Amino acid sequence: APYGEDLRAAFCCPRREADAEAEVLEETLHCYGVDRLSTAEILDYFKAYGPAYVLWLDDSSGNVVFADASNARRAYHTLGQTIRQ
Repeated sequence: APYGEDLRAAFCCPRREADAEAEVLEETLHCYGVDRLSTAEILDYFKAYGPAYVLWLDDSSGNVVFADASNARRAYHTLGQTIRQ
């Protein structure tokens, strides 16, 4: 199955819904379903867009922080994938 298409995958933690009141961090992308990836693998996936670090939220999700909002937008539009439900 293509990346992100295995709907039977068991994630360690439930998906977090965004808080409507939360501040938008334009230089950050939220990633879910990264249970089996290391920090180094996530940074390597986004390497063309200058990721600075991963802020892990739990075993299944984290925020990838970029040097600026422009790089985060380019990564999102080029690499972003929706998990079908």
